[in-house]
Amino acid sequence: MDRMDLLGQLLAEHGIPPKGFEIIERGTRVRISEGSHIDLMESGIILLYVSKRIPCWKAYEVKERIKRYMDRLASFNAIAGIEISDQCLLSLLRKLNVAISLESPKDDQLSTLWREYVITLKIVPLLTGATD
Repeated sequence: MDRMDLLGQLLAEHGIPPKGFEIIERGTRVRISEGSHIDLMESGIILLYVSKRIPCWKAYEVKERIKRYMDRLASFNAIAGIEISDQCLLSLLRKLNVAISLESPKDDQLSTLWREYVITLKIVPLLTGATD
């Protein structure tokens, strides 16, 4: 079993079934869903990226919410922004204070990664104003 298969199996066991892997500069990107991925950097740094489609007419309101919650986002090592192209997306990026070795990931590190991913998902409704 190669390293990516092992990592995929371990992530799935911890509640994060990967949709695929991509080798990126200085690390590995784990695709979680269409708008979410985790970058596991060779240095051990972990970046969580979550993107959610929002109605374009709501972009200004979401931008104001981002400004209002800037301090709270900073406490989570998160930054947020709105990407406007052919669609409007709220993007949230977090740098985690946990490191995972790609060579030998440990169970407690993967459990922490799962918890942090769930926390990141819970930040999105705060910014979109969603109550569901």
